[in-house]
Amino acid sequence: MKNLPAATLAVVVISVSLSYAQEKNEAETHYETGDSLYQENKYQPAIASLDKAIALFEASKNIPGLIKSQNLKGECLANLSQCDQAIAIITKSLELTRANLAADHPEFASTYYYLSRAHGGCARRTEEAITLMHQSMSLKRKLYGPASLEIAYDYNFMGYYFRNIEQLDSASYYLNKALVIRRDKLPADDIEISHTLYLLARIHESHSELEEALDMHLRAYRIRQKRFPEPNATVSNSLEAIGGVYKKIGNY
Repeated sequence: MKNLPAATLAVVVISVSLSYAQEKNEAETHYETGDSLYQENKYQPAIASLDKAIALFEASKNIPGLIKSQNLKGECLANLSQCDQAIAIITKSLELTRANLAADHPEFASTYYYLSRAHGGCARRTEEAITLMHQSMSLKRKLYGPASLEIAYDYNFMGYYFRNIEQLDSASYYLNKALVIRRDKLPADDIEISHTLYLLARIHESHSELEEALDMHLRAYRIRQKRFPEPNATVSNSLEAIGGVYKKIGNY
């Protein structure tokens, strides 16, 4: 076979490069759409968009892109109570991560984080969830530092896990660490602050500290109502909790 002229080879290389870049951009667009839908608690439409991202990232052999898309799909499945499917796809991500990425790659921490959430938040396998979250926290401390927003997510979920198994002191310890970081680095009305306030309020309820619980529930509710003006499960949870505290206080 004759060798191609240099100019022809250059055109081929450029065409392949442009095709790869276009495919990558399209995959990122589908991922970002899926992430936005996930943030709005629209999990099924998010999965549809993430499936497109997964197919494109897989075709282009973009392993980090594939892993992050699978992880977010698993998170959506967990929020739809499809726990086994969520754990399966995130476990597949962990296998890909171990086989293809450096041990300090950020997707390692992210995958441990999402796998922990699927085990602890969906399947209620709290011991496994805590072990996985410790692995995520260890990597995030090295990657981002002990006071980073990234590790605040881990602290918040550790608080959630320990509250679920009624280890309230440990729950309070992690949630307060998360709250300090989030208040320092986020706007006062950020939705993540509301999640931490809500869980801390629940701990105050468990200690019969009802005035403190009510104050935190109300602050969480105001943030959530602003973020989700339409009927939403997150807002409904806050309203139900506020009503429950008023009932305990005796204020109907």
